[in-house]
Amino acid sequence: MGVRSRFDGKWVIHPSQIESATAAFTPTDEQVEAARKVLAALEEAEARGAGAAQLDGQMLDEAIAVAARRTLTKIGA
Repeated sequence: MGVRSRFDGKWVIHPSQIESATAAFTPTDEQVEAARKVLAALEEAEARGAGAAQLDGQMLDEAIAVAARRTLTKIGA
């Protein structure tokens, strides 16, 4: 899922900063698609009764699921 900032928000002190702050903290289409794929792979593994899940050779765990859910929350999904 790439390198992430450790921040979830930003204070702005001037209206001209809103657009750039919004752009910086809004997930890209690629990040959203990756998050959806992660959650789908985890759901599929759970439905099969599998004890582990992977996607594109990467093992998926709860930390990755949390990050995926956070990404989707940022877009209101």
